Amino acid sequence: MKNLILAFTLILIAIKVEAQYFDVPLKDADNLWQSGKIEEAIEMYKLIIKGYEIPRAYESLVSIRLAEAQYQTKQYDDCLQTLANMSVIEKIPEHHALKMMDIKKAINNEPLYSRTAIPSRDKIAVSCFVSQKSGNYKADGTVQKPFSSIEQALEFVKKILNGSTIKRGTAEIVLLDNEYKISREIKIDLSGTEKNPVVIRSQSESNRTLINGGVPVLNWEKETDREMLSLLPSNVRGKVLVADFDKNEISGLPEYILTGSSSKRNRGNDAYVPELFCNDTPQILSKWPNDRSIYSTMEGFKDSRADKWVQENDVWLHGYWKHTWSDAYEKLKSFSESTGIELEEPFNGYGFANEASSKGWWIPTKSDWYVVNSLSEIDIPGEYKISVEDKKIWYFPNEDFDPGHCFLSLNGNVFLMEGVNHLTIEGLDFRYIRGNVLTATDCSDISFINNSVKNSSSYAIEINGGKNYLIHSNTIENMGKGGININGIGNIERLEDANSVIENCTFRNLSRLDKTYTPALWLGGVGILVQNCLFDNMQSSAIRIEGNDILVQLNRFTNCVLDSDDQGTIESFGNPLFRGNVIRWNYFYKEGVKPQVGPIRLDDLISGYCITENIFRQSGMNWFGGVQIHGGHYNIIEGNLHVDCNSLVSQTAYGNERWFSSLNKSEALNGEYWKNDLWQNRYPDLKLLFDENGYDLNYSIDNLGVNTTQKFLRKTDQLKSLNDLLIEETDVPEELSDLKKYMMPWHKIPVSKIGLY
Repeated sequence: MKNLILAFTLILIAIKVEAQYFDVPLKDADNLWQSGKIEEAIEMYKLIIKGYEIPRAYESLVSIRLAEAQYQTKQYDDCLQTLANMSVIEKIPEHHALKMMDIKKAINNEPLYSRTAIPSRDKIAVSCFVSQKSGNYKADGTVQKPFSSIEQALEFVKKILNGSTIKRGTAEIVLLDNEYKISREIKIDLSGTEKNPVVIRSQSESNRTLINGGVPVLNWEKETDREMLSLLPSNVRGKVLVADFDKNEISGLPEYILTGSSSKRNRGNDAYVPELFCNDTPQILSKWPNDRSIYSTMEGFKDSRADKWVQENDVWLHGYWKHTWSDAYEKLKSFSESTGIELEEPFNGYGFANEASSKGWWIPTKSDWYVVNSLSEIDIPGEYKISVEDKKIWYFPNEDFDPGHCFLSLNGNVFLMEGVNHLTIEGLDFRYIRGNVLTATDCSDISFINNSVKNSSSYAIEINGGKNYLIHSNTIENMGKGGININGIGNIERLEDANSVIENCTFRNLSRLDKTYTPALWLGGVGILVQNCLFDNMQSSAIRIEGNDILVQLNRFTNCVLDSDDQGTIESFGNPLFRGNVIRWNYFYKEGVKPQVGPIRLDDLISGYCITENIFRQSGMNWFGGVQIHGGHYNIIEGNLHVDCNSLVSQTAYGNERWFSSLNKSEALNGEYWKNDLWQNRYPDLKLLFDENGYDLNYSIDNLGVNTTQKFLRKTDQLKSLNDLLIEETDVPEELSDLKKYMMPWHKIPVSKIGLY
């Protein structure tokens, strides 16, 4: 009976071959597999490959189906032959190339993916010790006579490494104290070698050193000055405390400058503002309104409460002044009920919304803003105002207020290095840093392992150029800006991998001050792997990709892009040469509270992305789908699972004229390097960049929506759909592991491996 069914099926296939309807027999073969008739499915896939003229975009799709089916039926030799036969396919999308490698690994009993090993330091060549408490001028770097500073230890190790007798092993700098206070940045000009890498670490995991850039704010008094009391809301007079800079030995602060993504005031380290922290928690820069924004032009604001604002120093307005995707702080200059608010120049780079300049729904008629750092708006516990000009902090304390646990972030950056190699920072806790913790320029083999960075005003790490970075098992949270900012690692023109990894890290509560373009990860370069990370509660995006051959896999995303609009949890923008990027095996939960926010956004010319086998749950609920494509082409969205979402994919099409006009204006295409054989062979779709029919051409394949409203938003004929499906379920499991029942047998997502380990 089985043979009769197979024969009949093959006859039907043969008939259909004449009509060249590729999608119909593919669906028939898929149905056989899903119904348990995998052997019949294998024969049908073979017949499709042999007898059909499969469109270029789908050539590898059928072969991957066949190879996976052969693997699952333990036909390993046939499976390997199928993979070998794929060498004749001109364009194998990067996610299919990864799946080919996965199948080969599985046949060889290798894991689908490997966790990145942390470098071992079993062999210690030299140890020197640092203690600010017990170090002195007689120090020799031993435990008994430790150095008093990290700088001393660096000089000592440098001399040792320059000698000729040091044995193979790690040269370690061990911090002995519970706390190490910094008052200035530490410049590292010491390089290790492969033979003798350098490590800066705490004494032990159970005795971690706190690198503290803050100063204690111990001396507080009730505010009694009549002029200041008159500015305070009546219900908090007598409750607000004031700390004088001089009485708390706070000095050296520059002008108090708040910035934002479109600010013209950004002046490097001077733009990192000091912040108040109590009980290891960021306190609230005073704000009005407390729980919303004001929607008004400057000249249209007539509220007399602003009479008090102008009696103070250092009062700022934070706003989305013209675009919902770009924030900036503007400094208050004056106010009158007749003319409204006047701001102090320079203004943000985009200007301000007004009714006369509005050109459509994307440019509002009024600005969206609120006031910050005003004494007259301190009205809830935890709020504070700081004035560098007045040299004072005003604070409405919480009930558990303890001045012994109050710090002002004052000092930072911490570590600066340029041209340094083979160095690891491990097992340290960084707090209250007014700036970056680590800034590395043109370095190689730098590791940042098992550290925590919290309660600081800028980024944890900034990397410019270089290669071989390992950022592993860190916690980064409560940051004024973003998490890790990476620019230009690897070599883009020669497509040389940076061979860099960000793994098993937690990113939480970021972008506290600057709300846009301060993602947890800004990935600029070639060859970066991000896996097994947690991204939770982001005001801005979680990841911004500006590079090539970047793999983002096995990560969890929850509640990202909470403040900005017109953004994605994973975001890429503007450069049609960003190629080879794969986003797979990730879990997105509750992404998209604003109208134009979704899990993944490919914005303005972004092309050639592979987005495959991700799970989206309650994400992309408004104008953006699980994946939003704005004007790019040859993106492949394949095998994703959407649960309780609005749509699978949304498209904002450019159309022919805008596409080619944008390409001709693109600065990214001005160079010649992308036209050479290296680039054209690595990314064959570049040959079709100016194809007259290539505008807006994208592919949605095998995407399943469970209790999802619709397949597509704003779909054009250029968005090709194959085997996308919507189903209704009355009882969808809550546990991620239980969602496996909805996965197609050729799209198995390793849900047990997603997230931190």
